[in-house]
Amino acid sequence: MWISLFGLTLDVLGASLLIWGELKGHAAMLNYWGTGEQKDSMNRQLNQFWWWKRWPLKLGVRWGSRQHMGQEALMDSFPFTAWGVFLLIVGFVLQGVGTIYSH
Repeated sequence: MWISLFGLTLDVLGASLLIWGELKGHAAMLNYWGTGEQKDSMNRQLNQFWWWKRWPLKLGVRWGSRQHMGQEALMDSFPFTAWGVFLLIVGFVLQGVGTIYSH
């Protein structure tokens, strides 16, 4: 049972890191596109979308990193994504082992 619980905990942590890494890199790019010379064009595009698509994009423009653009955004967010995938895999394996040993 403890192996399955530990595996589930690793899965939750891995999924959180994976989501954080993906959102962080994409938000940095949205912030880059939504500022400066491209701001008016980006706002026009955003206003054409339905609300369910528009509000996450506007949050990404607002909360994305201003210091990281392009390659820096990828270098900053990729480790979170990679560790998230790794922890998900280990968590799934531990849940499988825990399931086999519980029977």
